Amino acid sequence: MAHGVFWDPSVHWGIQIAIYLFFGGLGGGAYITGYVADLLSLRTDEEDEYVARRETARWGMYIAVISMAFGGVSLILHLGVPLRALQFAILFTNYGSWMVIGTWTIVLFTFWAIMQAFWYS
Repeated sequence: MAHGVFWDPSVHWGIQIAIYLFFGGLGGGAYITGYVADLLSLRTDEEDEYVARRETARWGMYIAVISMAFGGVSLILHLGVPLRALQFAILFTNYGSWMVIGTWTIVLFTFWAIMQAFWYS
């Protein structure tokens, strides 16, 4: 809803979007931290450093997966019809749409982080 020249985003975006963005950022940061820790673990000769970096990598992947799950639930709850979100990426055929690209990016990132979390456990 427009109020003169200014636009009030609180009319369109609820707290769920802020929660989604927070957990999305947390998940991405945790993933990068875990990935860098994994790369650094390959460059050390000391056993203690190797174990510590692998633990950091493992927990980074766990936190990434959990964060993306919370963010995804928050994003789905923001929709007017939450169950429709589960069909969105499959039924929507406009693959040039940024919503479809974003949906598939989130799905593939979460899948990749889950696979790496299983790899480190």
